[in-house]
Amino acid sequence: MTPQRTGRFAQAAAEEFRLLVESVKDYAIFLLDRAGYVMSWNAGAERIKQYTAEDILGEHFSRFYEPEDQAAGVPARALETAAREGRFDGHGWRVRKDGSRFFAHVTITALYDQRDELHGFAKVTQDITEQREAERVLRVREQQLAEAQAIAQLGSFEWDVAADQVTWSPELCHIFGLESRTFTAPAQVFVSCFHVEERPLVVAAIRQAARTGTSFGGEHRAVRPDGEVRLLSSQGRVVRDERGRAQPADPRWASWRTATTRGRPARWRWATRGRCCATPTG
Repeated sequence: MTPQRTGRFAQAAAEEFRLLVESVKDYAIFLLDRAGYVMSWNAGAERIKQYTAEDILGEHFSRFYEPEDQAAGVPARALETAAREGRFDGHGWRVRKDGSRFFAHVTITALYDQRDELHGFAKVTQDITEQREAERVLRVREQQLAEAQAIAQLGSFEWDVAADQVTWSPELCHIFGLESRTFTAPAQVFVSCFHVEERPLVVAAIRQAARTGTSFGGEHRAVRPDGEVRLLSSQGRVVRDERGRAQPADPRWASWRTATTRGRPARWRWATRGRCCATPTG
């Protein structure tokens, strides 16, 4: 290919890329000069930040930050980091044209010319306010669940049969005489908490239920680290899809309920997909 044709292809590719960036609406993508002044603006930037290109071109990007962050030099430090390390990545509150706030994931990439001199920066901003709120609500609900389980002496676990991993709830750890915490470990760690004679029965029951879509139930002895033996009463089912069909091909959708009873029968309270829960009767 001749240099002339190569140049034409490069120009066409650059134009297509420019049009692509300008049309993106889910991300604010724009260029800054070395001092942080806005040099370009796309549709996503206008949608997220509410400024038009006419409003913002030639203005300093620090206006997107809250006043206290501006005073603390946060924008300048972001550019310094990008210039020094090639890239800055961070999260924080940003301000729209109307003064409202949104929580942003921000990436600033340093741009260098052919002489390896800093030319400016490319900045990408994503509005993740809804995602952050959803994560906050999830954390609150998980905390509420953990507190409810502790009060009811109710433990839960998630067994991903395909990956052979079990996620323990803090209360389940307490039931088994372990440090109360949430953690994920190989299924063998979970199985080892049962009496040696019960282990193959526990595994076989759960795997069969996951494979065939049938429910299971039974009582199995669990052995705590101090040697105390507890009777674990369990019951499980495979979650079905919206058409009422079992999902034996994907055992991760199986759910189980479990509780310690100290020899007493258990009263089953509720179960959610992938979690297993019950509480002993008084």
